[in-house]
Amino acid sequence: MAYRRTKKHDAVRKPQRILLVEDEAILAMDLSHSLTELGFGICAVARTRAEALYHAKSTNPELLLCDITLADNSSGVIACREIIHEIGERPVVFISGDTDLVAADLLPGRTELVTKPFRTSEIVSAIGHVLAEQIGD
Repeated sequence: MAYRRTKKHDAVRKPQRILLVEDEAILAMDLSHSLTELGFGICAVARTRAEALYHAKSTNPELLLCDITLADNSSGVIACREIIHEIGERPVVFISGDTDLVAADLLPGRTELVTKPFRTSEIVSAIGHVLAEQIGD
């Protein structure tokens, strides 16, 4: 799956199928709304590993935006590994309250890590980074 740059401002195209995996309902709703307002598309929102895997199989997301700890106390990292195993490699942006984590240690490949609390602009920047890495491949 290749991402192309758009002509306007040489920016990376905004993915229209982002799977948002976040256990905090208010944060998920706020982030989903903010990204949609900025022109991104959210294909599904999941709170648990099982929901994330189900939605990934049914929506074929372009990008995974995933919290590290999910509602069922499962790991968002393991959820992303399972999704990638099932549907193929995808860029991943992890969200975590743990400031000691390093994205490359979580999952090999195109990953970024944004720590809580965050601004929407930080999420957008991280999305841009993982997509730019994909273009460079």
